[in-house]
Amino acid sequence: MANESFVKRAFRLACKVYDHPVLQRGYYGRVHRVLLEHTKSLAPMAILDIGTGTGELLGKLAKNFPNAAIKGLDLSAEMLDVAREKFAGDPKIELVEGSVYDLPFPEGNFDLVTSTISSHFYQEFDKALGEIARVLLPGGTLLMASLTNAPFDRVPGPWHSEMVLPGAVYRSPERQAEQFKTAGLKLKSTAELPFPAKLYIAVK
Repeated sequence: MANESFVKRAFRLACKVYDHPVLQRGYYGRVHRVLLEHTKSLAPMAILDIGTGTGELLGKLAKNFPNAAIKGLDLSAEMLDVAREKFAGDPKIELVEGSVYDLPFPEGNFDLVTSTISSHFYQEFDKALGEIARVLLPGGTLLMASLTNAPFDRVPGPWHSEMVLPGAVYRSPERQAEQFKTAGLKLKSTAELPFPAKLYIAVK
C-alpha cells in the first residue's frame, strides 16, 4: 500500500534519532506512563505491541509482566533492528515485521494489545481495528494512544471530523470512538495524554 511505503521510508530515517532523550523522555515516556497506569489491574499472559518501533514500550511491558509472552510488530525493518539489539537473548520477546492490516497471528491470540502514537498512519482505520479485534481474546483489552485532529475538531468544515494529510489521517475523538464500535470493540473510557493525543481503553 502506498501509505505503508511512506511509513517505511519515514522510519528508515527516524530510527537513527528515535531513542533520543528529547523524544523518549519529553513525549513518548510521558505517554507510556499513562498507558502503563491502565495496565495495573490487568494480568496479561500474551501481549502484542503494534507499531513497536525501537521497543521502548515493549521493554517496559516486559518488566511489568515478566511471565507474559510479548510480541512487538512494526512495518519498519530498521526500527526493529534497533529493538533487536536491546532484546537480544530475551526468549519471551519476539519482534515481527508486518502490517496492522494483516496481522500475522491467529484469531484470539492476545489478552492485551497496545499501540502508541501510530494509528494516524492507519489510513484504513476500520480495517486496522478489525484486525486488532480479531487477534484479541474475548474480554481482552486494547490500549491505544492516538493522536487526534485537535484543535481542528472545534473548527466547522472538513477538518472537524478528520484531517487528511499525505501519509496520515488525524481523526477527532468522536470519529475514533465511532470506529471502535464498528470494529466490535467496546470503548470503556479515555484518558488525556500530552497534547494532541488521547488514550483509548477498549475491550473485546
